[in-house]
Amino acid sequence: ELTRKKYLKHVVENAYEHGALIDYFLFSDQSFRLAPPLIINEGQIADACEILIKSMDYARSLYP
Repeated sequence: ELTRKKYLKHVVENAYEHGALIDYFLFSDQSFRLAPPLIINEGQIADACEILIKSMDYARSLYP
């Protein structure tokens, strides 16, 4: 869950641009959802976490 709902759009779009598919959460305008495949490995998890952290930092930088 993000601290501000205006971050969400930017996090989802930025993550997508960098290769992580995340989506809006149906019942929360401050949350995104992940749906990784069951065959994901630790390296892919680490890559996805890095993309998500960078995407959240990016969104936060837009609204200091």
